[in-house]
Amino acid sequence: MGGHFVQGHVDTTAKILSVTPDGNALTFRLQPRDKSILRYVVEKGYITLDGASLTVTKVVDGEDGYWEVMLIAYTQEKIVTAKKKPGEEVNVEVDIVGKGLAETLASWRR
Repeated sequence: MGGHFVQGHVDTTAKILSVTPDGNALTFRLQPRDKSILRYVVEKGYITLDGASLTVTKVVDGEDGYWEVMLIAYTQEKIVTAKKKPGEEVNVEVDIVGKGLAETLASWRR
C-alpha cells in the first residue's frame, strides 16, 4: 500500500487565509473552523482538503492557529482546491492514523 489513508468524511471546514505563489507552486494558508483539530495536524504529515490528500508544510497552534500546504504545478491541475481564493472554505479530513494515536494516548492518561 502507498499513499495516505483517506476515509472520505469531513471533520471540519477551513477558511483559506492566503494563497502565495512560490515559483510555479502555490502555498495555501488555512485556518480551521474547529480549532481543536489542530492537535492532529503535524508538519510533514498529511491533511485531506476537498478529498485530496496533501502534505502539511507548516503548522502554527493556538487560537489564531493555521497550517499551510504547497501545491506544485501538477497538483494544481488535478484538484479543485487549487482554483479557490482567500476567504473561500474547503472541507477538511484530518489524518485518521494520527487521530487514532492521539485518542489512544489520551485514554492511557486517564
